[in-house]
Amino acid sequence: MTRIAGRGGLAVAFTALLLAFASPACSASDDTTTALPTKDAGQDTGADTGPAPFCAVNQVKCGLSCAFLAADPTNCGRCGNSCMPFPSGAARCVSGVCADPACGAGFADCDLDQKNGCEVNVSGSLANDCGICGRKCGGPCVNGLCTPVSLATGLVAPFSIVRDGTDLFLTDYGKDISMPPDGRVLKVPAAGGPAVVLADLQALPRGLAVDTSYVYYTLFGAKGSGQGSVMKVGRDGTCGAAPTCPIVLATSRKAPWSVALDADYVYWTERGTTAASNSDGGVFRVKKDGSAAPEVVVFPAGEAIALALSDTEAYFSASGHVFGVPKTGGLGVDVATADGGLAVFGPTLYLGDSARVSIEPLAGGAPTFLFVKQGATALAVDSTGLFVYENGQVYESRPSGACPFAGTCPVKVLSLQAPVDPSPSPFAFDDNYVYGASTDGRLLRVPR
Repeated sequence: MTRIAGRGGLAVAFTALLLAFASPACSASDDTTTALPTKDAGQDTGADTGPAPFCAVNQVKCGLSCAFLAADPTNCGRCGNSCMPFPSGAARCVSGVCADPACGAGFADCDLDQKNGCEVNVSGSLANDCGICGRKCGGPCVNGLCTPVSLATGLVAPFSIVRDGTDLFLTDYGKDISMPPDGRVLKVPAAGGPAVVLADLQALPRGLAVDTSYVYYTLFGAKGSGQGSVMKVGRDGTCGAAPTCPIVLATSRKAPWSVALDADYVYWTERGTTAASNSDGGVFRVKKDGSAAPEVVVFPAGEAIALALSDTEAYFSASGHVFGVPKTGGLGVDVATADGGLAVFGPTLYLGDSARVSIEPLAGGAPTFLFVKQGATALAVDSTGLFVYENGQVYESRPSGACPFAGTCPVKVLSLQAPVDPSPSPFAFDDNYVYGASTDGRLLRVPR
């Protein structure tokens, strides 16, 4: 293990609850199997006992060739036992039993009836099965994507979006070289309505997090200057009896970026200064009420970018690796090789990088590959789905193999504006919708 400056260790627990996201079949139904009445389904493998070719381990001779009976759809479970072909899909053999079809690109088995195979073209314009079985657009469906509803306009450079309660909160960092600064922190009703400016004239607002009373955000400041800040403002744009509003929680920060909260503290990453080649970044925290000075969680830590919290640990990305460190401050432990988004859900750490999305138990252990994504810079997850942001596109993958066609998990749900720098949260979601900002300055909503 590689360790970086600090004190302490890494300790959390793991269960396999969400390994369902790694379902390799990615069919529209569960990867359960049904024994089809094709040919003889007896226990005898039917292997030819005559002179055999040299078959690999776990293969048997079927006629003049070798077969892997556990997965060969023409010799499924026994020689000669062919699985039924399906319209718009391929026959599939799982663990020696004929299974639900592997649907061709753009098709899905929405009614779970094997007789008619992959009967729905979800990549077309069906408003009730748009891109995935059962997705109802409430409007036009074009090439498997619901046409977004516009919730707000006039955004300049939206960066981070958070859905909380009935509202969406977002940072809009304005023009990068504008003087005076023209960044804003905004609130927009999730159901649609006028945007409310919570803070304006802000110097490049970036990361964002929300609790029941306040909106917390970072100000990047002039790049490489070491003049960033960590701020908070009330959800209604006021600050109570505070003498100034927004309220400053930390100043003279070195390019602060991502933000995360627990019950008592605000945590953030810093990317460091140009003069130090970004080697002087780290992870820090401060009391939400600002009653004490900021504390070091780990420093120096290189150019710290993404951030996610468990009950006891802070996980952050820096220099192509992910480190875990006690939230109270401690010794950073290298837990994975990844340079993209991070998320923690239950006992599992979700990792994005330039080539793939994977998961790793918080308690330690080898990562499990989920699917290929080239540049997964932001992740979000709950019990209903895993969302991935890649190059201006938001994708969703659901548990229990609910992806609509084989080999294309997860499913694209929204095209967004791609920020110049990787945003820690360029989209948001709830039980019914996904939200994000378009290239023309609109805040958008589409059904999940």
